[in-house]
Amino acid sequence: MYSYYMQNKQTFVLDLKPSMKKALYYAKKACDLGDADGCYFAGMTLYYGDDWGKVERDRERGKAYIKEACRLGKEDVCTYFP
Repeated sequence: MYSYYMQNKQTFVLDLKPSMKKALYYAKKACDLGDADGCYFAGMTLYYGDDWGKVERDRERGKAYIKEACRLGKEDVCTYFP
């Protein structure tokens, strides 16, 4: 769901406008439900912030989401923050 709100995605949903805040909201929800990709997206968005989407940088929360993505099986991110 969160990918529908990303600016670089082409969507065919009528009147759906890109919103990084909504994408982050749904990525966090996906993470809470055990989706490693949602955790990764939330973590990277929080860790680096997003000026266009007005998402403030929060490195500690970002690290926590990325570590959760690793725990859920997204092994390629396990080396980001040992």
